[in-house]
Amino acid sequence: MKGLCLFLISALGPVAFHAAQAKTLEHDGITYTYIPETGQATGLRVGVCPDGKGYSHSRIEIPRSINDGFADYPVVAIAANAFAGCENLTFLSLPEGVTEISGAIGNCPVLETVVLPNSLKFLSGIENCPGLKQINFPAALTKVNWAINDCAVSSVMLAPENTVTISRSFNRLHLENLVLDNVEMVEYKAFCNLDVLKVLKFPASVKGIGLETFCKCDFEEIWFEDNRDGLAIKIDYEAFADTDVERIYMNCRTMPVLWSFWPFGYGAWPDCPPDDDDYQWAYTPYTYPFMTGSDGRRPTLADLAEIRLFVPEGCGAMYEADPYWGNFSVEEFPFEAGLKDEAHHTPAVSVTGADGVLTVDNTAIMPMEVTVYDCLGALKATFTVGASSVISRQMDAGMYVVKCGDTAHKVLVR
Repeated sequence: MKGLCLFLISALGPVAFHAAQAKTLEHDGITYTYIPETGQATGLRVGVCPDGKGYSHSRIEIPRSINDGFADYPVVAIAANAFAGCENLTFLSLPEGVTEISGAIGNCPVLETVVLPNSLKFLSGIENCPGLKQINFPAALTKVNWAINDCAVSSVMLAPENTVTISRSFNRLHLENLVLDNVEMVEYKAFCNLDVLKVLKFPASVKGIGLETFCKCDFEEIWFEDNRDGLAIKIDYEAFADTDVERIYMNCRTMPVLWSFWPFGYGAWPDCPPDDDDYQWAYTPYTYPFMTGSDGRRPTLADLAEIRLFVPEGCGAMYEADPYWGNFSVEEFPFEAGLKDEAHHTPAVSVTGADGVLTVDNTAIMPMEVTVYDCLGALKATFTVGASSVISRQMDAGMYVVKCGDTAHKVLVR
C-alpha cells in the first residue's frame, strides 16, 4: 500500500492510518508516479525525466511491477513524452498491462528497437526516431493514430484480433512490406510518402479508404478483395491523391463506390446511410482517385485508360458501364485463390536446407518456437530461435515440414 501504515487496536479491530508519502518514486534511474496521486494508489505511471533532457539510458526495460518498500504496484501507464529526447536510447521494452501509448516516444536519434506489450490497444505518437527499424504490433490493437512517422521501419504487419482503425500514421517510411489483416478503416493520411512500397493489398476486412489515405505514393499494383460483410468498399475521391498506379486487381463482385466524407475522421463511417448529414453524396469532386499522379498532373477521366483494371470473370460489363470505373482499361481476371493466397509479403522467418543441415533465420524481434516433422508427420525436433537469431541443426537427408510460429515451410535436406 502507498505510504507508511500505523495500526491501532480498537473495539472495531485494527485501524490503518497512512502517513504521507512522495508522489513519485525512482527505480533503476526511471521516475514513476503513483496512480492516483492522492489516496490509495493502485498502480504506477512511467514519468518524464525530471531534468527535462530525457533519460540517459542506452537500454530500458520497464518492469511489470515495482515494490516501493511497502507493496508491489503494477506499471499500467506511460506518460506523454516519457521517452522523448533520449539521445542514447537504443532499446525500449514496455510491460504487459499497459493498454495505451500516446505521445510517449519521440526524437530518439539512435533508438533501434521498441517492444510493445500484447495488452496494448491504442498506439499513438512514435515519431522522429530515424534509427527505429524494429517494432511489433500487438494483436489487441484497435486504433492506431499519429504513430510511427519519420522512422526507419521497413515492415508493418498488422494482424489484430479485433478490427482496427488507422489514421495519420506510417508516414515518410521506407516501407518494403505492409500487411493490413483485419484492418477495417484506413482513414486520413494513414500511409503517405511511401517511396519504396510497390504492391499494396487490401484484405477483405476493409470497409472504407478515407481522404488522402495513400497520398504521394507510387505503386505498381493495388489489390482489392470483396468486403467479408458484403458491403461495397467506399473510396474517398482523394484517397490516392498524387499517387500513381499501373495495375489494379479488383477482386470485387460488389463494385466499390466513390464518396466524400465531411467532416472526416468520426465514427464508423462505412456503415452510415447515404442520407447521413456527414456525407455529401451529391458532391462534385475536385478530382477522382488516380487522377493526380506523383508529378502533380491533372488528367481527364479519359486518361484513366492507361491504368489496367482487372475484375472478376463475368463482371467486366458491370465495371465498363460504371461512369468512373468504365474509364479504366477493364479486363476480366481469374481470381481463383483470392487475395489471401496471393499475398507475398516477406515473412519474419526463413528456413533453408543444405547438406545435412536445417537452418532457421528469425528476423523478428521476438523469440520463435520451431517444430520439425518428417514427411510422414513424425516429430523430429523442437527448439526455440531467439529474436534476430539464426540456428542450424544437423538433420538426416529428406523432406521436412518446419512449423515456425504461425507459418509452415517445406524444406529439403540433402
